[in-house]
Amino acid sequence: MKGNIVDGKPKSQTESDVKLAETLPLKILLAEDNVVNQKVAINILKNLGYRADIAANGLEVLAALYRQSYDVVLMDVQMPEMDGLTATRQICAEWEKEKRPCIIAMTANAMQGDREKCLSAGMDDYISKPVRREALSTALSKCGLSATETVVKQEKAPVPELEIAIDKAVLQELKEMAGDAHEMVVEIIDCYLEDTPMLLDEISQAVEQEQAELLQKSAHTIKSSSASVGATKLSELCKNLEYIGRGGTTEGANVILSEAKAEYERVETALRDELQAYM
Repeated sequence: MKGNIVDGKPKSQTESDVKLAETLPLKILLAEDNVVNQKVAINILKNLGYRADIAANGLEVLAALYRQSYDVVLMDVQMPEMDGLTATRQICAEWEKEKRPCIIAMTANAMQGDREKCLSAGMDDYISKPVRREALSTALSKCGLSATETVVKQEKAPVPELEIAIDKAVLQELKEMAGDAHEMVVEIIDCYLEDTPMLLDEISQAVEQEQAELLQKSAHTIKSSSASVGATKLSELCKNLEYIGRGGTTEGANVILSEAKAEYERVETALRDELQAYM
């Protein structure tokens, strides 16, 4: 008991574990549809010094990741609407390895072959339910080390140039395709500037009225036309909105929509500057 005394008081395991969060701060998303299991996991994380956001299914996980980045996703395997394996495959398809979170599977099955199934889907680690503090602490430690290595690499990376609204290479290709027919480029840009605000209004309507199909359709149109004029970031944001709508929901779309509207203002300014060259 001697080595476990601090200031004359017994040192609890919880106090010791909190140092994990202090040493390896992690932003955690807990994907779990069972309320009881949610509370158990949240309590363990709290004892380790962490807090977590919650998603009730795979679609909510993807929506959360589109809104912000996480270091770790604790992914229940069996969830309604979209299970953990499907969500993980989608994350691996959407995000590069260096940019996606560490995914830890949580499953109550614990049958032979489950671990391999989770890892083959793209998950980084696997713990069985009921979740134990020691197992979760070990898994988080592994993810924490990976996250630290990524941060170090990013700190050493050169500072990128200020992000521009329009990819000049795409616009140049459009000009070369038009040749001497400059009016064609003007017509394309004018059409884009006329249509996009209306489509953004449609997306706003879709979000307000929870019309997933309209969200998907309108976002898909802007995604495609933005890519054609070189508005790469706006196209990517609309791709995320399209995916949310394709999942039959509009949840989480309002945050991305705000980004898309702000980005369109930048795109509009850049394209109007381009039009000045043809005046």
